Formats: sequence, C-alpha cells, structure tokens
Amino acid sequence: MIMLDLETLGTRPGSAIVALAAVHFEPYDNQLGSFIAGSISPVQPKMRIEGSTVQWWMGQSERAREETFPDNPTWASIEEALDAFTAFYDGSPLWSHGAAFDIVLLEAAYHRHGRRTPWSYRDIRDTRTLYALRPNVKPPFLGTQHNALDDACHQAKWVQSVMREIK
Repeated sequence: MIMLDLETLGTRPGSAIVALAAVHFEPYDNQLGSFIAGSISPVQPKMRIEGSTVQWWMGQSERAREETFPDNPTWASIEEALDAFTAFYDGSPLWSHGAAFDIVLLEAAYHRHGRRTPWSYRDIRDTRTLYALRPNVKPPFLGTQHNALDDACHQAKWVQSVMREIK
C-alpha cells in the first residue's frame, strides 16, 4: 500500500502542487517502507494559485512554510515530480486523506500535463472512511504538520493502528 500526501496552493483540481510525498506501508505492520518526498517549484504555468490558500499558508508554522517552500525545490517543475512519482508507484493500493483531494488534484496534474495516471480508479483508498470506523484510535503526530512526508507517514501509521484494532 502507498499513502500519498500533497501540499498545494489551492483546493481544486488544477491547483499548483508544491510538495508531494508517498510512503509504502503494510496495513497491520508498525513499520513504514520506502518513500518519495520533495518540494516542487511553485512556478507552474499550467496550474492555478488561489489567494485564500496562500493566505492559509501564511498562517501555518514557519517550519512548515520553510520545509514546503525551500529556496531550492527538489523538483524544478511539476512534470519532474509527476515523472518521479510514476517511477515510484508500483501498482499498490493508493491511499490519501480524503477521497476528494490529494488523488483528485494529482490526477488533474497528470491530465493537464498530458500524462496518464499510473494507478487505476480501483486502486484508490480513503483514510477518512476507515478512521470513522474507529474514531477513538489516533496515533500521536510526529514531525511537522503540513510537511507532506510527515503527513503521509502519520496517515499511514493511523491506517495501521485502525487496521490492527479492527483485526
């Protein structure tokens, strides 16, 4: 399984994606596997920036802003990030925190840049549905909130906790 998390400059498909992280995990394990993570230059001609999201970012911690918007992004373009994610993706079920955000925005970026998504619609999983089955189970957050890798790791550990509780 893979947990995906994005940081963006908007909330709708077509919004600029400024950080991408994904981590492999097994549902009943306590460990996380290999991962991909990085920041993306916010200069993305085909992508939109929403003022309200920029304002929201200004209200986040300085550490989250520094980690998400470094001087030297990991990927110079969204196309580079999409290619890196495509190389990382192995056909596993693809999880995200909510059915209508991360995967939907990433899929829109693939389409906008003339690329096919490497996953099938049958591979998509939603954390919020699972978490609702055991609302009393939530591991502590480690790291920086709104850091894509820290968020992806937390969400994967949360899925693992709920899955072990259900089992």
